[in-house]
Amino acid sequence: MSLEACSKPDEEILPYVRMPENLVAGEPLRFATTLPLGGYGRGVVCISVDGRPIKIEGNALHPASLGSTDAFAEASIFGLYDPDRSRTVLQSGSIASWDMFLKALLPRVEHYRANGGEGLRLLTGCISSPTLPRQIDLILKQYPGARWHAHEPIGDESERAGATMAFGRPLQPLPQLSQARAILSLDADFLGPGPCQIQNARAWIEGRKPFSRDNTTSRLYVIESAPTITGAKADHRLTLHPRLIHNAAIAIANALGAELPAPDLPVAVERFITAATQDLHAQHSRALILGGRALMPEVHALIHWINAELEARIDFIEPADMLFGPPEPLYGLAQDLAQGRVQDLILIGTNPVHTAPADLNFQEILKRSSFNIHIGTHVDETASACHWHVPESHPLESWSDLQSLDGCTSLVQPLIRPLYDTRTAHELLASFLGRPDATSYELVRETWATTGIANLEDWWR
Repeated sequence: MSLEACSKPDEEILPYVRMPENLVAGEPLRFATTLPLGGYGRGVVCISVDGRPIKIEGNALHPASLGSTDAFAEASIFGLYDPDRSRTVLQSGSIASWDMFLKALLPRVEHYRANGGEGLRLLTGCISSPTLPRQIDLILKQYPGARWHAHEPIGDESERAGATMAFGRPLQPLPQLSQARAILSLDADFLGPGPCQIQNARAWIEGRKPFSRDNTTSRLYVIESAPTITGAKADHRLTLHPRLIHNAAIAIANALGAELPAPDLPVAVERFITAATQDLHAQHSRALILGGRALMPEVHALIHWINAELEARIDFIEPADMLFGPPEPLYGLAQDLAQGRVQDLILIGTNPVHTAPADLNFQEILKRSSFNIHIGTHVDETASACHWHVPESHPLESWSDLQSLDGCTSLVQPLIRPLYDTRTAHELLASFLGRPDATSYELVRETWATTGIANLEDWWR
């Protein structure tokens, strides 16, 4: 009996009833698509065998991929087949269905139409999809009282605030690392994990190639408070307490003529800064200084001033979520929740119960909303605290569009039908606009149809 209990269960593998066109059994096919990381897209090529995705490779034609992948892209295959993925709609932790969810949602939608969306809030992660903010904009227009908030565990709020102080609007800097001959990093791990890791690493390697005139390479100076990949690759590295990195930025600016009050720094730090700034000044337009996300907005603004003085080669673009107006921060939502001004809350691609600052006590104030919905690939801490949880389709199962950090927009196409009864964020938001049967395919095509492309069908194919 023990041997029988441990034997493999009977399995029957059925062949295709109708073999799809252009498909040979066991022959791998390659499809171009886009995968998200931190809200931004990276173009990839996915290998599929018999209708099942099995391997991710880089797309050489996409600027954020350049034919390579990182650990996050490779692991997305495991995310698709993860046995812990959310498989069904949950109502307060109990199994429900999409139809049950729509039945509960319909009275709320009617309520929004009557009061103009007063008390309705949306909370998302970082968004670069052109379709998603278009839908959010439609919701905000249909329900003027609603508001949109965004939250990322490691966000770019300080960077945007610093850019606003420097330029009057939150521009996204795109440093030309391949053109830099001297780089100074202030707690910026630009070679570390992130949506630009592959792109930054390739550009930095290009700059490390010996110059034709003197056979020397670019120099990398790093001042940081903790070990990073960028620090490990530095030619000259200095460990500094986080509170002193602000002073270091002031000292660098003063060396370039800022005439700010002299900061208090150890002698060894001053020597390091003197050597680094001399190299930056010598390279001038081929010099570059970068600041990390943890720095204060004032430091980011000062870094923009330094780069302007150096005439550093940096491009600037509008952030992807600025097309329809920027979202509000999490803190404002937390205040409204605590004061009972939020009735209904939609959470998309974010887990604030786990990642929000502890002093917000988000799990407790979330209970003060009368109707809240979470959509995600897993039943995480936030999903467990919400009235409704909608399982989200994996990027390899859905249609969407994503923008890379440098502004390149590419499509997300499914390589397999959804393994479970899942929905996309596009389909969830369409339900709030009175279109519960709309598909992601239709919604994404509508976005691109509004761009004025001639012969849309030919272009789409």
